[in-house]
Order: sequence, then C-alpha cells, then structure tokens
Amino acid sequence: MKLPSRGFWLLLAGLAALTTLPYVYAWAAAGPDHVFGGFLFNPNDQNSYLAKMYQGWQGDWRFHLPYTSEAGEGAYINLFYLFLGHIARWLGLPLIIVYHLARLIGVAVMYWNIVRFFDATIQSPRPRRLAIALAVFGSGMGWLAVMFGLFTSDFWVAEAYPFLSAYSNPHFSLGLGLILWLLTPKVDGENIRVAITVFFAALALALVSPFGVVVVGVVWVGWIALSAGRDALAAPERDIKRATPSSLVARWVTHLVARKLDLARLAALVLGGGPVLIYDLWVTYTDPVLAGWNAQNLTSSPPVWDLLLSFSPLFLLAIPGAISALVNGSRNTDKLIAWAVLGLALIYLPVGLQRRFIMGLYIPIAGLAALGLERLAAQRPRLYRWLLAGTIFLILPTQLLILMSGLFGARSHDPMLYLSRAEYQAFEWIAAKSPPSALILAAPDTGLFIPAYTGRRVLYGHPFETVRASEYET
Repeated sequence: MKLPSRGFWLLLAGLAALTTLPYVYAWAAAGPDHVFGGFLFNPNDQNSYLAKMYQGWQGDWRFHLPYTSEAGEGAYINLFYLFLGHIARWLGLPLIIVYHLARLIGVAVMYWNIVRFFDATIQSPRPRRLAIALAVFGSGMGWLAVMFGLFTSDFWVAEAYPFLSAYSNPHFSLGLGLILWLLTPKVDGENIRVAITVFFAALALALVSPFGVVVVGVVWVGWIALSAGRDALAAPERDIKRATPSSLVARWVTHLVARKLDLARLAALVLGGGPVLIYDLWVTYTDPVLAGWNAQNLTSSPPVWDLLLSFSPLFLLAIPGAISALVNGSRNTDKLIAWAVLGLALIYLPVGLQRRFIMGLYIPIAGLAALGLERLAAQRPRLYRWLLAGTIFLILPTQLLILMSGLFGARSHDPMLYLSRAEYQAFEWIAAKSPPSALILAAPDTGLFIPAYTGRRVLYGHPFETVRASEYET
C-alpha cells in the first residue's frame, strides 16, 4: 500500500475527530445536574450494548437477555460486548470509556482496511483517492426527504455507511474492517498459512458481526465466478467466436477449478465463521427466551425508493462505473461489482433479518462511483469537475444533520441522552443494594437504562430485547 503518509494520517484524524468530538462536547455540556449517557446516536441499541458489557463486567461469558423478565439459561452469543465488559473489569475502567476506546480502535481498523481494499481494487491513483474519501465521509441524499417529513436509511442504518459505523458503536466499524480484510487478504506464503489466517479472521468476524461472514462468503463466491468468467473469455477472439455455449461453460469451470488458492480461502472462511453462525442460529431457535426475542427481532430492508435515495448520487454514478469496470476492468475491480450487485440482492432476500446484510454496501458503490466519475473525466473533463463538486455538495448534508442533531440533543439535555443526577444516584443505589437477580419494574424509558447502569433485569426496557414487548410496555 503506497499512500502519502501525511494524507493517510490526516484523513484518519479527521474521521476520528468528527466521530468523537461531539461526544466530548456532550460530556462537557452535562453540567452539575445531568450525567451524559455516552451516546448521541440510536441510544436504544447503544444502551443495550452497554447492558451486555455490564454482564461481562460481572464475570459472565453466557449472555442473558437483560430487558426481559425471564433470565433463561443464556447462550454464548454477544461475546464481543461481554469481552469488553471483562476488559473494563480487568483494567478498572468505566464501561463507557472502554466502549468508546473500542469504537476508536474499530475506526482505525476500518479506515486502514478501506484504504487497503481500494488499493487492491482500483489501480489509478485519482479514482482510488476519491473512492477512499467518498467511502469514509459520504452518505446519501436523505436530507431531501427530511423536507417532506420522511426519515430515510442514511440517517439510521449505520452498518451500511463507514462514517455512521464509526460514529455509532465498536462492532460495526470493527466488523467492516474485518470484512474488508477478508476481501483483500494480502497474505504471502503457502496455502496452509493463508488458510489459517483467513480462518481466524473469519472466526473473529463471526464473533463481532456474524452477518458479515455471509456478506463476505457471497461476495467471494460472486467474485470467483465473475473472475473465472473473465479469464474464460480472455482467449483469442476467433476462438471465442467458434466456441459453443457448452465449451464456454467448460472453459469457465476449468478456470474456476484452477483458482485453488481462492477456493482454499473460501473454505477457510466457511470453517472459521460457519460454526459460530450455526450455533447462533441453533440457540436463537431452541432457547425459549431467545426464541421469543428472535421472533420479534425483525429487521426488514427499506423500500426500494428509500434505498435509491439513501445511496444516491453515488448509486447513479456507480452504473457507468460498473459498466467501465466490467468492460475494461480486471479481476480486482470485479470485487466491487460482485459486492454491489450481490449485496443489493442479499438485502431483499425473503428473510426476517434481511437488512443485516446491508453491512458496508456503501463501500463498493463508492468505489464504482469513483470509477464512473473517472470515465466521465476521460470524456468530458469540464463536466467531471461539475459532477465532482455536485456530488460532494449532495452527500455531505445528511452527515451534517446527524452531527447537528446530536449536538442539539446535548444542548437540550435530551432525556434519551442524559440522566438527571438523581436518576444516576438511584441507579448507583440499585447496583449497590439490590441482589443481582432482582427484577425491576420501571417506566419504559427508565427501563432502557437500568440494565446498562445496574446489571439488573427489567420487566420492559427495549422494543426487541424485551420478549413480548408490546404486552409489557403497556
């Protein structure tokens, strides 16, 4: 990887600063009467992660739903956040500090691997640099929908966008970093060494973000198939014209089988991440409590119009970029095509958790958009400058609105972001005086915070992690 060291570090520093300074401001804005909860984005889910960390801080390695009345037997899932809780106990640090330190580590890992990914997939320096910048800081045009009272995916589906992943929690950014590493594993040496490295990276990804393993596997299969097809069609033109469909298929299969290293990496991915996925699937269907949670934990993908708006204008620019990559590209650019096309197909599979497969989808679209802009630059240089300026103008307002909403919530001491000093002291009392097995009845909003600050279960506290939530909320 060859990038100017100053530019590399400046971009990383900018990403870390933009996704961290709002939290610093919110802490400083708490004043004597409030305690900042540590989150500015999606506090419902972020507090649930803190509750998981609390279980690890208590010494548990088996996860129990903290927002439901029945503890159940628990299971070895959510190990990443349980592990962070153990780290907090070992180091004697507050959970929220460890959470944000892990988030910053995830930001660095994600950014490093975004650079590696585009270094491997886009050879020309200018579109490569543009792809990195678009992927790291870009978003969609959901800000236009806000004017009509609509709330599109680019405001809340954080796992799709690197910037939002960096802003929200550790496992999204770290998961994206591992996905990108697995898609560009620059490992030299014998096949067995490469396979072992991929095996452990896949295992880590499965523990941090299980759905990422599915994304990598599908993209890897699509990339291998597409690249083998490119190799099969690389014969002299006269041979291709004389070839029959069956001979072309045979040629494609020959090139497919010849890619032993890629197939070995795919096998290592399945062996490393597959058992964790199978266990997660098995336990969430067989454990009575977790099955109740899984039945209502439905994450449907957004409507097509929402998706198009949330990924535009890059989605529109990615179309000529994909055509250019398909016609004039290489095996490396095939990765961008495979991820963009199969990623879009994945998120509309008829399964209840389809949106989970949207992880990192903005990244290949950003890469193809950069190639599309480069194609236009070769044809119409002046139009390129206007399109580049227009693209930057269109993709930044959504991020600015997200950051501004967090700052507004900090200034107004939004009760979803802050606790009153009295509430915080009450939670301290509960943690010190109540038995660890206590079940607490509280108002719905208060129930969100109790497991995160005391480790005690509540009757209701979360729309998904409270089994039969609609019944208990009322």
